[in-house]
Amino acid sequence: MSMDHLLRNRINRRRALGLLGALGAAPFVARSLRGGVAHAAPTQIVNGTTCVLTPSLTEGPYFVDERLNRSDLTSNTTNTGVVNGLPLTLNIVLHRQNLSRVADMISLAEQLGVDRLELANTQYLAWALLNRAALLPSQVELDKARDVARAARDRLKGKIELLFVLPDYYSDRPKACMSGWGKRYMLVSPDGLALPCHLAHTLPGLSFDNVQERSLSEIWHHSSAFAAFRGEAWMPEPCQSCERRTIDFGGCRCQAFHLTGDAAATDPACGLSPKHDLIVQARAAAQDQLIPLSLRYREIRR
Repeated sequence: MSMDHLLRNRINRRRALGLLGALGAAPFVARSLRGGVAHAAPTQIVNGTTCVLTPSLTEGPYFVDERLNRSDLTSNTTNTGVVNGLPLTLNIVLHRQNLSRVADMISLAEQLGVDRLELANTQYLAWALLNRAALLPSQVELDKARDVARAARDRLKGKIELLFVLPDYYSDRPKACMSGWGKRYMLVSPDGLALPCHLAHTLPGLSFDNVQERSLSEIWHHSSAFAAFRGEAWMPEPCQSCERRTIDFGGCRCQAFHLTGDAAATDPACGLSPKHDLIVQARAAAQDQLIPLSLRYREIRR
């Protein structure tokens, strides 16, 4: 099958797998595993197209030196000034489809010898928000996983720092997203945009500077986008008079926008938000134990 033919027909991955199935890929793989070197399969015709499987080398088994499973990446260094090494953190994103495997995740962290394990529940923004129905766990599922994590944290105290981060949907008060908009962090995207948080570019009405055109110092101190939600002047009620306004800073601006359409609204994750019912309804729907796995994936656009 020529490359020109593939490009003309815009073959996708699913179609390619279908073609392999029709070609009898399983016997081909079996022969390659038995003989070490795969022999060419007979030419077959699929939809009028000639396809030929060419020989390939199968290598393995692969040896892994278990002595490399360590958190101190500076061992055997000739630099006597280096003492502590590089701490290794493992971050695993949790959701309805994998919460039951928290014990396995903790076991993996122990095998890897990590210093810190972050079991972070999904924050429902962007594609996670589109797939929230299939990803948001029930209260029962969340409690079971948290109990497993709590027991492991006690057992591993002094060896591994273990954190279990609750989803915003099961908290009465929002988290201080990025420690406050434009207060402590700046992210630079691959194309050079300087952002206060990962999804800030999805908020309408804000123009973000590029580090190729403006210095980091100028952006930090003079960018109108960074100043948009700094401080307290922008806050609506109940944030404006809330005693936690200097602690959670009104919550996540992106979550507020993607749920309410208003980036300046109180984060609906807060129990005091006028739109908190959006969270309550989603949480109630998640208690159904028979939710099917139906996910929407990104599509590559050409």
